[in-house]
Amino acid sequence: MRSFLAALAGIVSGGVAIWIFESLGHMIFPIDLAALGIDTSDLGELRNMMYKIPTENLISVVLAHGLGLLVGLFIARLIEKKSLGPLFGVSGMLFLMTLINILLIPHPAWFMFADLGVILILSFAFIATRKKA
Repeated sequence: MRSFLAALAGIVSGGVAIWIFESLGHMIFPIDLAALGIDTSDLGELRNMMYKIPTENLISVVLAHGLGLLVGLFIARLIEKKSLGPLFGVSGMLFLMTLINILLIPHPAWFMFADLGVILILSFAFIATRKKA
């Protein structure tokens, strides 16, 4: 039960952290969708929007996903120190959510590789450096 709660807490805290870091990124690099001529109510236009967004905005999203993942992994590790299950659960769920986002809204190819790569590399590094309890 402790492992399940650790994974759940890690997933929720990671998601909240991603939202916070993405919000900070949007404050630092604001996007004027009207100036770009983007109508977010049209799904086809939303798909085209991703190619009009400046690179620094997309980089801030990749960073937000990586930092959010680390927060989620850290919370899961604080709650459950003996089992690797929660760490795999948090990593797997955040990877799956990122993959679904990429599949639903086409992104530039570099973003797809960077976003999924950051999730995989940070997950592997965090789990590999886990201290034995």
